[in-house]
Amino acid sequence: MTTGGVMAGCGMPIGGGTAAAAKPVLASVAAPTATTGATTGALTGAGALTPMSSDVMTLMAGDANAQTPTTSQLLAGAPAGAAKPAAGAAPAGGVAMSTAKKVDGTQGSNVPGRAAIVPPKTGDSRFVQGTTGPVVGKGKAKTIKLQDGVDLNGAKGRRQNAGDKKQNNYSVTDANFNGDLGVPATVMGKTTTYDSLISGYSAAGFIEEFYPNEYAKLVQSQNAGKGTVVDMALALTGWGTPETNAQVQALGIDANAITKVVPGSGIDLKTYIGSGKDVTGQDWARPHHALSQWHAYHTLVNDGVDPTQAHILSGDDAVSGAGRVNGVNNQDANKSGMNNGEQNTYAYAVKMAQQAGLDPNKIVGDMLNAHAMTNLSPGTLTNPKINNLIGQGKTVRDGTDARVAAIVQGFASNKITGNENNKDDSTADQKSLLNTINAQAGAAAMKALGAAASGGTMPGMAM
Repeated sequence: MTTGGVMAGCGMPIGGGTAAAAKPVLASVAAPTATTGATTGALTGAGALTPMSSDVMTLMAGDANAQTPTTSQLLAGAPAGAAKPAAGAAPAGGVAMSTAKKVDGTQGSNVPGRAAIVPPKTGDSRFVQGTTGPVVGKGKAKTIKLQDGVDLNGAKGRRQNAGDKKQNNYSVTDANFNGDLGVPATVMGKTTTYDSLISGYSAAGFIEEFYPNEYAKLVQSQNAGKGTVVDMALALTGWGTPETNAQVQALGIDANAITKVVPGSGIDLKTYIGSGKDVTGQDWARPHHALSQWHAYHTLVNDGVDPTQAHILSGDDAVSGAGRVNGVNNQDANKSGMNNGEQNTYAYAVKMAQQAGLDPNKIVGDMLNAHAMTNLSPGTLTNPKINNLIGQGKTVRDGTDARVAAIVQGFASNKITGNENNKDDSTADQKSLLNTINAQAGAAAMKALGAAASGGTMPGMAM
């Protein structure tokens, strides 16, 4: 939500100048209430939602034995007191739960504690041919062509570069999509474009993270050959057609019970998903980045991160950077393997956590659980270049406490900087990121971070 160096609602100009009139990229709404289907305090403090559970996420209560409402009930404004699900209970819909033990780039759309998609067969007519199926060796799936378009809000969408086009193949490193959700032949009744796929994957990730029972029903329906998770998730986030609205209604899902705003931040959910952009106004580079943002965002807010900050730390640069560090993304042509935007975001996360009294190891560790839904084969993994800077072995890709601590120390000590020449950087993206970070940090925080007030930049954050 950057507007000439001012985040909407922040009002603080970059570099101490005069604030420009706010023209937010994404619409925000007034603080949500029970009548609008959400609650502002649900994600922070004593009432924080637990990051994950075996069934549905529940509200933390002072009494561990107290009955607490499910996320769906909470966001729908339902009264507390509903029976708490038994540990290990399967979600509604009768589908199998994911047996994944961790969140990383080999898990596709199946993350711990969520319904498991059965990859549709390659010839399934609901999907673009060659975009669905089991994990296969590097480059063994089909590379398809997707047209650029406008985002769902009608604005200019992402324009695919050469790299984007090569990665329209679910079996290559940093594939744009995975073989579980695939590429539906149509989204909202129209031929799927790169932009509509980004929004569709974002919607799927949101429902998966915050509404696991409803997500399970979508999965069951897709597994049974009826509709696609992408299209039905869009219907639940305000982007339905008569056909997809009828599909979700037939599953017994009340779309009106789904929150209309992002829990915690209060951003208008439909507008945000439809924009195809992260909170900084930067395009989602890959559909799967938009998909996996939600688990990172939710976990970070539960860690105590301010929701708007959590959006930044689960934005496109944060997700892409997680892939570089974990070896489930291509490595950039520099020492760290990360581009400037990614380095800047992680450096900011470390400083923000330290100032806020949060554990930077926990914050960075949870950020690294993004870039998690590409369903890669082992042959697509890369050797993280960052290991050379933090004293780790060449092929180490794990998220152990020791490795995360070494990564945090690397950023804290400036061993990993944001001043390298990076082939993947976009000047517009960099300015968008810096403007958002500087505006959100506030004047006091900027001074504490040693920002150059006259230039509006933080040390190590090259424009």
